[in-house]
Amino acid sequence: MNIFDNCPRGIDGPRLKPGGEGRFLKIQKPNAMGSVFSVRKKSEAEIKVALEQAENIVASTPAIVFSKTYCGYCNRVKTLFKQLGVTFQVVELDKENDGDAIQEALLQWTAQSTVPNVFIGGKHIGGCDTVMDLHRQGQLMPLLVEAKAMAHTSDQLA
Repeated sequence: MNIFDNCPRGIDGPRLKPGGEGRFLKIQKPNAMGSVFSVRKKSEAEIKVALEQAENIVASTPAIVFSKTYCGYCNRVKTLFKQLGVTFQVVELDKENDGDAIQEALLQWTAQSTVPNVFIGGKHIGGCDTVMDLHRQGQLMPLLVEAKAMAHTSDQLA
């Protein structure tokens, strides 16, 4: 018995075959990150377009979180922003057709490979730990107010 004995079988045999082509995925030896699935590397042209797209979004949005829907760290930042009343935009990279290219472009731009990747007032802030540290130190709200990312700032109330 091997691990593929209980795999679903189609009329053409197993859908996944160790070390070879299956109907849907190519299985290979694990890479350095432990993944066995191969992902096509994005072309420089795709990354350039994605970078321009990311730069335009960042320039036109007071606060933005580049996120993935399943990421707990992303959810912590989004929850904090909602609790604070921040007006912000979210780009869910796992839901975007070019999400991999956008993430690669963000890596080239910010040297940060992980999500969440947060920008406030056009400035790169960082990830979850940085956002939470800024909040604990009382430095997050002034950044958000300066960027006009708060739903109700003192300027609007005056």
